Amino acid sequence: MIPVQAPNHRLMDNSPVYISQPVLALAFIVAYLFSLLLDPRFIHIMGLVTGAGIVLFPLTYVLSSLMAVLYGRNYSIQIIMIACLINLSYVLLTMLVVQLPSPDFNTEYNTAFEKIYQFNLNVFITSTVCYFIAESLNSSLCAWIKCHIKKRAEIFYLLTILSVISLDTVLFIYFAYPHLTPTEMISMWIARWLVKSTVAIIYFIIIYRLYSVRTPIS
Repeated sequence: MIPVQAPNHRLMDNSPVYISQPVLALAFIVAYLFSLLLDPRFIHIMGLVTGAGIVLFPLTYVLSSLMAVLYGRNYSIQIIMIACLINLSYVLLTMLVVQLPSPDFNTEYNTAFEKIYQFNLNVFITSTVCYFIAESLNSSLCAWIKCHIKKRAEIFYLLTILSVISLDTVLFIYFAYPHLTPTEMISMWIARWLVKSTVAIIYFIIIYRLYSVRTPIS
């Protein structure tokens, strides 16, 4: 059974300092929203042409795992849902704004804005559903690991993050791009998973090693 609440942890050896819930929540929401805002800009990284959001999005998996470890599965999923609702509000508002009439001047800028923020409904729905499934699963598994695995738990946190990234990528490619052949899907999955996983490992090492999360001494 997945625990709904994991005990709080202190940060760093012999330190009374906690990573506060608001700080973690804000960091997660900002990372998620900024990754979406950056995604319209294409980049070429590790042989893959993709949206720039891929550089920041893996950070959300590391932060959601940390929220689950420090404050429990329920809290982590609540923040995941809040970020999802904020994104939905942003998309709906943007869709409304681009439908409003434009003035006679500055048409070039407005046209460019509308082209950037033309949302593909299928891709948006698929990415949102995959995001929620993957992040929730990541939080649930990390909370379970925290309560049941005492030695080298960080390794299992990382393996969970990499596995969930793989699942998220597979589901997204399959449902967002159904016109691709199986070979094209596999090729895209491998490329995107390698980039996301590499970035996630870097974030994981920085965050978990920097703070060295430990169980508080009773």
